[in-house]
Amino acid sequence: ERQSVTVVGWNLLVVGLTAPLVWYLLAVAHLGVLAPLAGGLAVQVVCGGILVALTWSRWRWGGRSPFAPAMTWFGISSAGVGITYYILDSVDRGLIERYGTLSDVGVYSLGYKLGMAIHVLYIIPFSQIWSPMRMQYRGDPEAPLLLTHVLSYFVLLGLLFTVAVGLIAPEIVGLFSGHSGYEAAAAVIPVVMLAHLCYGVVNIVDFGLWIAERAHLAIVVYAAAAVLNVGLNVWFLPREGAIAAAYVTLVSYLFVVIATFRLSHRYVPMRMEGRVPVAV
Repeated sequence: ERQSVTVVGWNLLVVGLTAPLVWYLLAVAHLGVLAPLAGGLAVQVVCGGILVALTWSRWRWGGRSPFAPAMTWFGISSAGVGITYYILDSVDRGLIERYGTLSDVGVYSLGYKLGMAIHVLYIIPFSQIWSPMRMQYRGDPEAPLLLTHVLSYFVLLGLLFTVAVGLIAPEIVGLFSGHSGYEAAAAVIPVVMLAHLCYGVVNIVDFGLWIAERAHLAIVVYAAAAVLNVGLNVWFLPREGAIAAAYVTLVSYLFVVIATFRLSHRYVPMRMEGRVPVAV
């Protein structure tokens, strides 16, 4: 229904509520490692309830939907993509702990969390607006051109955001760490931002897989990327230290983009622009 602003607004509120709730569960309720999981779950349940309430009048009950089989397969595929993405996104911390020290894990985790700001502030809001929009225009003959232009502007704005944050990364680390010893996290931030910008690109170039109902192929891509990530980390972490994990993450997501693009291109042809079009 093109109410993307409402959805994005509630999700940004979720981001704002999650941090203080997690702090409370960690510092006051003493839940330990369960604090971020419990806090995130609680806020998501509240947000989900609010969205259900906002759309309740348009829900329909009873009868068997002809779309049920397709939607079930869609849900299974989406869950599989989510699980393999989570594995790819988190496997490096365990490997850093194995081949480095707890201090390395702490420094890298701080840089990674700060680098993921691009995910929260840019990629998620964009994807929540873009996902329904691209389906709305899926039958339009100009859809491939729309994909091309959106990809160009998305990458350009994402790179500008990454450069801007990268220039002040040391100051950001100092602000959030509160003491010395985390300076090395500043080098992690822009690399992680580039990696997650690649993840955002996947939300554009995977259009053909969803149209052709081949989303399950993305599970194979993410699984292969996770294997690549583990292999590269095992090779480079003992030699280069924790910073190698950031570059391995970037390489892994680049692999996901390229593989997804090649698979999706079979079903919906898409081209890359040599330059970004400028409206006059």
